[in-house]
Amino acid sequence: MSYPITELCDIAGIQRSSYYKWLNRKESNNEQFNKNLLPLIKDAYEEKNGILGYRQMTIKLNRENDFHVNDKRIYRLMRILNLKSVCCKKKKNYIRSTPEITAENVLNREFHADEFRSKLGGITITDYKINIMPGNIKLRFRGPFRRYIFGFNFGKNRY
Repeated sequence: MSYPITELCDIAGIQRSSYYKWLNRKESNNEQFNKNLLPLIKDAYEEKNGILGYRQMTIKLNRENDFHVNDKRIYRLMRILNLKSVCCKKKKNYIRSTPEITAENVLNREFHADEFRSKLGGITITDYKINIMPGNIKLRFRGPFRRYIFGFNFGKNRY
């Protein structure tokens, strides 16, 4: 099914002469350079098995070829080609374990409560620390209730 050009141009809201000008235009130097750059990007991507992102791809292309290309151009062209770098999740380097050494309870304090907030009335502060920094005061108290640290911050900064 073919529609007349005049009706299509009326629907699009452009002049018929603008359509013919666009149809007969010559490719700009940037478009030609991009067309030459696309196979280079594909080859480099397949050569490194998809590891390279747009930054490393830019460095590789600029080193191997004799031109300087901005990373934004490579990013845009890789998006057109649907090429994305392969990202691996970082593995955690720790092993969960129970502590081997536990200090003995010299003061015979009870660290476990039967009910929530049942020991708040008789809090004995066993350890405290005061940090005074410019524009910030931090108070930390350690109590017997579930070994929590109670802290208060006064000031704008949160460090």
